[in-house]
Amino acid sequence: MIVKGNISGLRKGKFYLQKQIDSLVVSVDSVDVNGNNEFIMTDVVNSPEMYYLAMDKTDKKIPFFGEKDTVYIKSSLDKFNFKYFAGELAWYLMKDCDVDYIGKFSGFWKNITNPGTNEINSNYGALLFGDQLQWAKESLERDVNTRQAIAFLNQPKYQFEGNKDFVCTMYLNFWIRDNKLNMKVQMRSNDIFYGLTFDAPFFGFVHQHMVLWLQDTYPGLELGTYHHLADNIHYYEQHFELSSKIIKEMRYGTPATEITMNLKEPMFVLNKGMMELTDLGAEYISEVNNIVSREDSKMKDYEELLKKYLLD
Repeated sequence: MIVKGNISGLRKGKFYLQKQIDSLVVSVDSVDVNGNNEFIMTDVVNSPEMYYLAMDKTDKKIPFFGEKDTVYIKSSLDKFNFKYFAGELAWYLMKDCDVDYIGKFSGFWKNITNPGTNEINSNYGALLFGDQLQWAKESLERDVNTRQAIAFLNQPKYQFEGNKDFVCTMYLNFWIRDNKLNMKVQMRSNDIFYGLTFDAPFFGFVHQHMVLWLQDTYPGLELGTYHHLADNIHYYEQHFELSSKIIKEMRYGTPATEITMNLKEPMFVLNKGMMELTDLGAEYISEVNNIVSREDSKMKDYEELLKKYLLD
């Protein structure tokens, strides 16, 4: 078997061709990469079996089926857009519906402002961080078996002609079972590439906050399951080529990078329907502002910031 490939995003390092022998994963070939993403490795294959492409610069492994032929693998080490998520989270914590701040992280929002304004509707902090989450929290505090712990986002006031930002998320529903807090996010519409990618970690952030708040009432309460549902989940024409590429490469099982969110303390609390930033939340916003104001800031700066406050 000849394994040829191109792994974008790794300029220097070592690739290992690995396979499982009994209970061990062993390396059968390797190649040094220095300024060239392309590689060739070989092994003897008598019948199809599982192989892995491993890299010394990351814990990521790419599994694929080895065959008596040439196998082509094309993948990427390109990472999650930590800059945008860090900025969006700060924007939500500030409950700022003006697009000037979020415009430092993405030019998308300026195209969907409300007619004659510089504001949008889908700042989820402005929609959630107040009486909506307060209602859900207090419902659960009053009754561990409640079916009323719902926080709404889309509202009737957004039903007007010319609205380019018709809020995609309908509601969050929280419930406790077996001492675990579960959450369902119901979307009317969700773009896989631009929406789901950042919606899921944000709502995970909300889910973990609710657990932390409720632990005063229910000591030992644990994080349950996050359910994400969309009536229409989609992607647009600019992503047709990328989606086709992903589908074609699924044969080789290219995995997503695993990132774990583990919030230790709240960034904000609720008091009589009003949101109050904690010291941690205020510090987070300040650090985001410091990074984005620097001309030499890099994606890695935002990744390290999120690791400091949110991620394992």
